[in-house]
Amino acid sequence: MPDYSLEFLRPEISTEALAPLLTHHDEGELAVDIYETDNVIFIKTAIAGVKPEDLSLSLTHDLLTIRGKRHDEDEHGERKYLCHECHWGKFSRSIILPADIKVDKAEATFKSGILIIKLPKAKKENAIKVKVEEE
Repeated sequence: MPDYSLEFLRPEISTEALAPLLTHHDEGELAVDIYETDNVIFIKTAIAGVKPEDLSLSLTHDLLTIRGKRHDEDEHGERKYLCHECHWGKFSRSIILPADIKVDKAEATFKSGILIIKLPKAKKENAIKVKVEEE
């Protein structure tokens, strides 16, 4: 996969600062759907087989990280895989958000293996006019 710079997404965040979040060689990467309305960003992912206590969400004003672990119920049995497409073990996903978020208003629901995260957008403050006086 090509190594794309992330600076075009949020220029104020350096690629070097994100490097630890972007490389998890021992973890699977979680697939997500991200969509928005005028006031909310939604993140939806299917994580069947994961218990809520095995999930961890970390949120700042412009970055969400989802971490978890999917346990294989038969880890010690002998098997010969014919097809092995499912990821078992640790997974994570860090998402640079396209807008600042009201962190204290974020919500997450987990039902039937579907995690939905609701992130209300923070309103951008209008520019403040500064009066310039001559001395």
